[in-house]
Amino acid sequence: MDKHLQSDVDAQLPGFNQCKGNPPVDSLVDRFPVEIASRIFYFTIDDPDTADTWWSKKQTKGPLILGAVNRTWRAIAWTTPQLWAFIHIGITLKRVALRTELTKEWLARSGQLPLTIVVSWMDYQTSDTSLALDPFVDTINGYANRWRSLEVKLPFTSLSRLFCNPVPQSQLEVLKIFSSHPNQHHLAPTDRLIFANVNLHPQRVQLLHVSLDSINLRWDNLMHLDVDAPFMDQCLEILSHAPQLQYCNFSGITWRGEGFQIPSSPITHSLLRELSLSSSIQVLFSGSQPLLLNALVLPSLEQLKLDIEQHTLQPLLSLIGRSSWPLRKLYLTLWAIDHEAVEDELIEVLHAISSLQEFELNAFYINMRTITDHFLARLNFPQLQIFNYTGIRFFSWEGLTVFATGFHSSGSSNSRPQTMCIRLENLEDGYIEEDYINKESLKSLILLRDAGLDITIAARRVGTNYRGANVKPEA
Repeated sequence: MDKHLQSDVDAQLPGFNQCKGNPPVDSLVDRFPVEIASRIFYFTIDDPDTADTWWSKKQTKGPLILGAVNRTWRAIAWTTPQLWAFIHIGITLKRVALRTELTKEWLARSGQLPLTIVVSWMDYQTSDTSLALDPFVDTINGYANRWRSLEVKLPFTSLSRLFCNPVPQSQLEVLKIFSSHPNQHHLAPTDRLIFANVNLHPQRVQLLHVSLDSINLRWDNLMHLDVDAPFMDQCLEILSHAPQLQYCNFSGITWRGEGFQIPSSPITHSLLRELSLSSSIQVLFSGSQPLLLNALVLPSLEQLKLDIEQHTLQPLLSLIGRSSWPLRKLYLTLWAIDHEAVEDELIEVLHAISSLQEFELNAFYINMRTITDHFLARLNFPQLQIFNYTGIRFFSWEGLTVFATGFHSSGSSNSRPQTMCIRLENLEDGYIEEDYINKESLKSLILLRDAGLDITIAARRVGTNYRGANVKPEA
């Protein structure tokens, strides 16, 4: 009897395991009205606006997963336009036809809602791809009047096909374009002008490996801009024609050379809150960088990030004097030969910004072979909460300890959290000889840490952590 019973149990096990692996779907959703079920489905999809860059956004799968559960869920998902108003699709040359059909079906379910479209070219090959990609680009072009956010990484030849047909009215607010062919960065043939047939005035723009000469945009509504390798005259032109701009990042600024017209009077931008300027080597060592700083007045600036290779910081001092800004955050990268002269002017710059709360200094001094605490000894800012330093160590450990003590004392009176981070580059032959923290300095730094100062002191490349790790042995 037991033998027959065991046989019956064994016969039922496969069906039991299958049921266990695929439990029945709760019918609660099926009982809701379609409108409520659609709303629930919508909240299960990640918000595309929570990620700022296309490479941080996952490719779209949410509606397909919901539709794969059962027929009822599929019917709800397929008829909920909000689920299909965002698409992130990766394209390769081998799968472009399949992706084109998927995109057609996907966008057809989006009703008349504004669209967020993210396209990522996944192949290394960028030449001879325009004909293969034309059907896909034409598919998304068919919805151009409903684009709210467009983020595309495509070969340059395909970018010029976007908005190839005139659009009476554009809803585009966010535009991010990344040419996957960096060698064409400054190619701007007239027959390949991007957006030649439409007047776009987005609020947020990010351009990577795309020359400003190759794209047709209006700047009057622009609030957020991120561009790499612009010419200096283009930077000034944008700042003078973008009165709504609040955040601006010009990275790798280049020098066009002949034909550059210096503005007769400084450009005043009243709304700009954050500005980041980094120059190419050509500009850094040509001495042309002050032309940009001398052409601006920025009375509302709260954050400035700047790369400087100068024998003098007078252009920056002049900008501060003209602007009288409420600056709270300053990030400086200095490439200097006469470090002591630059330090004197840097102290003058910092003292002119009484509102400063966060200061980051990346100091790469050339031909510096002596230790001096001249700079640290003169740093004293009652509002400063965060101090970060990266570069060659030109200060003594004792000097750093004195500065850290004063830094912590000034912040303790206002009960503000404070952070200090010192990251050291490897020292080259002929520069300051490496040494260890002496026991007294190390003890003082540890006490400051225990008292609440978030302090980190580490070698940037070799990974040596100086906090408690390296104490010079006593003789």
